[in-house]
Amino acid sequence: MYQLVYCNTLNTPIIAFDSYETRPVSFTSQGFQEATLNEYLRAIDLEYLGLYHLSLKHLLFLYETLQAYKTEFPQIYTKILLELAKVNLQLGKFKDAQEKINEGAEIIRKDNEKTEELDIFKGEISLVNGSIYLEKKEFELAISSFNEAMKIFERTGIGQYLNLSQCYRRMGEVCSQFKEYNKALEHFNKATSIIEGSTNVCKEKFLELAKSLYQKSVVHINLQNYGEGFEQIKRCLELCSTILVEKHPEIAKFYYELAIIYTKLNIFKEAEKYFEASLKIFHEVFDSNHPSISKTYLERATLMAAQGKYEEALNDFQKALQIAKEVYGENSPALGSYYLKIGYFYLDQTKYQRAKEAFEKLEEIYKQAYGEKHVFTAVAYHTLGTFYKEIGRYKDAIEFYEKDLEISREKYGDMHPEVATSYYWIAMALWASKKTDAALERVKKCLAIDSEYFGPKSLQVASDYFEVGKILIDMDHVKEALEHFKISNQLEKQHYGEEHAQIARSCLLIGIELREHEHYEEALKYLFEALAIDIECFGEEHPRVAKIYQALGNTYNNNEEYKQAMKYFNLAKDINTKHFGEESFEVQEINRSIGNIYYNQNHYEQALKIYEASLNVVKRIRSPKNLYEGILYTDVGNCLALMTNKEQESMENLQQGIKVLTKLGSKDKLILMDNFFSKGVALKCLKHEEESSKMLKKAYVLSKECKKNKSHYIKQQIKLQERRKLRLDNNYEGNIV
Repeated sequence: MYQLVYCNTLNTPIIAFDSYETRPVSFTSQGFQEATLNEYLRAIDLEYLGLYHLSLKHLLFLYETLQAYKTEFPQIYTKILLELAKVNLQLGKFKDAQEKINEGAEIIRKDNEKTEELDIFKGEISLVNGSIYLEKKEFELAISSFNEAMKIFERTGIGQYLNLSQCYRRMGEVCSQFKEYNKALEHFNKATSIIEGSTNVCKEKFLELAKSLYQKSVVHINLQNYGEGFEQIKRCLELCSTILVEKHPEIAKFYYELAIIYTKLNIFKEAEKYFEASLKIFHEVFDSNHPSISKTYLERATLMAAQGKYEEALNDFQKALQIAKEVYGENSPALGSYYLKIGYFYLDQTKYQRAKEAFEKLEEIYKQAYGEKHVFTAVAYHTLGTFYKEIGRYKDAIEFYEKDLEISREKYGDMHPEVATSYYWIAMALWASKKTDAALERVKKCLAIDSEYFGPKSLQVASDYFEVGKILIDMDHVKEALEHFKISNQLEKQHYGEEHAQIARSCLLIGIELREHEHYEEALKYLFEALAIDIECFGEEHPRVAKIYQALGNTYNNNEEYKQAMKYFNLAKDINTKHFGEESFEVQEINRSIGNIYYNQNHYEQALKIYEASLNVVKRIRSPKNLYEGILYTDVGNCLALMTNKEQESMENLQQGIKVLTKLGSKDKLILMDNFFSKGVALKCLKHEEESSKMLKKAYVLSKECKKNKSHYIKQQIKLQERRKLRLDNNYEGNIV
């Protein structure tokens, strides 16, 4: 049985066998070569159509048939071996691919003829070998193989333009893995220029061009140039719609990349749509344990986690890891990216032991594959540093970040952006441990390196100015901080233009920093600029617009302009309800902010009703954001403490809040301080003076962590004193100590 499959390029039917059929072959010299050629061309066409399993069947038929004649026809046999390796590579069967390419290499090694055709075979073998090594993340071997292939194809001339283009594309992919994006773009541009410079017109040419454009899109996305990434992907799809069948795996790859772009832009529905489209094709074309399916599950898991769909995310992570283990082996370095993402997933959920296990497995795999001083091992050190920073063990965090820094300096030299990144994370750990002077010194080093490497007006330098500004404003160097924020904003505008979505994001972040340090007028200026840009870019109903409305609401609320705060919270809530649903964390976060407005205006019953409703939803969600569960227990407790005869209920809720926050390992000392203080006030109302004093002392100790916290602590004390008319000395600091 067989069916007709139409090739879009030539609009001619190709016979594709539904099942493996052997056919008699005449072994006269002429009959043999004709039959072999026909079967070989059929296999190549099937490979081009993405029907890899069918192509494999035809190639295996030829391989088995030629076993007895491989010494008589060594070059034909080698060509079959090459195609078998390529198809097995596409099917994720790396062991089979390696076996066939090794067999081909051995035949070529024994052939003493010095012909151009033999030379080309050597180049093709090196190219396929490099591709296998690249998939397995054995980068040094991959680079060596690609360089060898490149020399051969450059020597043999223009007829090898497809192979030469593929060499440059593959080298670009290696550079991307090492985050050397400028070098990667140079290779991809070279690959496309080779293709576009050829006068040949064939389907393979356009497919290779589409693959190079696709890789360029990946680089632009990693550089956050999403607009350029979109353009490259659109070109790929337009090109491939004329040369490929609808369900070709290359089309699925483009859908996959679109899904990643939409995920990074928080356009979740579109991202889900394209992940589903890519998975549908992959499942139809490949076996269930194909690496493309594994990678798609891995990235879709990240999308699900971003939407708060944690069970679905975990399910996808587990599927992805299981397939990857089957494809690559338990300890392959190719599993590194899986353990990296899974570790961060557990870290976000505050499941610290599981996160640590994933990061330690990552370290073990990379050490075993690359040694202790490799840049990929440095990635493992970095993740462990981040883990320890998140759990508040800053000394350990800095130790791992320093290891990362040492390797980066040895590999790249002192003035490389990877070194700057290492300094940045050391600065963040120092800042978190309240060593602001040391943190400022490191982040300024980061700025100096990036200025020299990228130029003083680059986007990376704009980001560095913003980070310096954050530390300066925390040190109360407000004027200097504002100058750094302004420079950061101006540099981004020079790069993107005045009304780009990235400018809106920059303005939002600056606005939030200014609000947190009570510079409300300046904060509102940046927030309204962000709002105008995002409405223009995304429309009035986009979640990004909701975020800005929420930031505006918080700013007005902090400045006690409650009517304006309520207006913007309601606008944000309407948008998020449409996008995420009533029972989403995004909506409950805004509900709590609305409750805060009622609380701040002494409408405790209304506030209590909102807090309790949100608490019930958040408990059902059971998300990594269940830190919010502890916060809402504190809110409920605070409300009850300010209502007649509710002191006992207040204390129970505050105690539950402390329990949840402690269990989750909350490091937010401001949240814990509020909780301890509120419980102390409730105990004082109940005349439990000794216990009240202990709670208030705990609150005071936490308040000393930084000036901002101390100021907030004293303000909260004064408000609660006024509301409850507690007969406490106004000098709480002395009273507690």
